[in-house]
Amino acid sequence: MTSYSQSKTMSRLAEARSCYDHLAGRVALDVADALVAEGTLAPLEAGAPGAVLDAHGPLATRLGIASAIATTSRRPAVRGCLDWTERRPHIAGRLGAHLLERLLDDGWVARVAGDRSLRVTAEGRAQFAALA
Repeated sequence: MTSYSQSKTMSRLAEARSCYDHLAGRVALDVADALVAEGTLAPLEAGAPGAVLDAHGPLATRLGIASAIATTSRRPAVRGCLDWTERRPHIAGRLGAHLLERLLDDGWVARVAGDRSLRVTAEGRAQFAALA
């Protein structure tokens, strides 16, 4: 049996959370789906390097994807990371880390003290709804 507090935490974690240094949860999948639909990213596979097809679409430009992948590193620019709540890959790699920081900076999500969950703000709700 789970307590109300545990249930609320699990609900928050399923909606939005950090996964190491990148965004995970339903909102992460919404962003990934929108970037795939826009033609920015090739469809993701869990555990595999991903591909940026065009970093200049409207959403890609708004999220600063070109600058995020421009840096060189041994770390892949994009990698699919299996989302444990939705069982589909979200965006990891340099781009995933960039997206989490960008959404925090832009006020779409805010950190929650004490766990990895992220609170989706009113601004974030409006922006995520526009992705659908």
